[in-house]
Amino acid sequence: MFSASILLFAILFSAYSGAQAQQSAAPATEGSPVPGLPGITVALGLNPAAQIEWLLVYQNRQQVQKLNVCTGSPVPRQDPVGSLNMADFNFDGVPDLALQVSAEKGNQQYCIWLFDSSTQRFVLNEQLSKLTNPMPDPQTKTVVSTQTLGCNGACYSKKIYEWSQEELELTREVTRTREPLAIGFGGCDYIESVSTIKDGELREIGRDRVNASGVRCDR
Repeated sequence: MFSASILLFAILFSAYSGAQAQQSAAPATEGSPVPGLPGITVALGLNPAAQIEWLLVYQNRQQVQKLNVCTGSPVPRQDPVGSLNMADFNFDGVPDLALQVSAEKGNQQYCIWLFDSSTQRFVLNEQLSKLTNPMPDPQTKTVVSTQTLGCNGACYSKKIYEWSQEELELTREVTRTREPLAIGFGGCDYIESVSTIKDGELREIGRDRVNASGVRCDR
């Protein structure tokens, strides 16, 4: 009877400790200020296993948002995975949030939240969060997604998107592949093709032989 009581106490204490750990899960880092948004800071929200489950947004030291990660499961903190970045993805003059969630062979994925000025809140953007290596280009107002295809980084697929009514639209694609059985003079064994959207479809408009640096070779 005494042993059973001890066992019951141990089980109850374990459950209580687990609940307390979940309640006391705290940001992994102190809040990082968001440039252009006075008083707004963002911190990583950790679960008891020290994995990222949320981004915690504070305004004047008061928590105003708890953003779930977009992966459906906690994100481990294994640099660079788990790093928090800020960039203006929709070119409205305010930085957005990008949490890196993978880094496989140079192909990085992020959970990306855009700042909504009308609500003063960050909102998950599923389109951006599905892109590989998304990079905003403020000069052209485009978002470039680059997927590495091997060849020590010389082979890739680069897709260029533009914003249209708050949606990303693919406008151009540049792909470089290697022809190992057609090695050209000076290492010109790569084919680079350029395609653009025409009549709602992606159509090739150019194809050239290039070297590993992308320099066009003589025909």
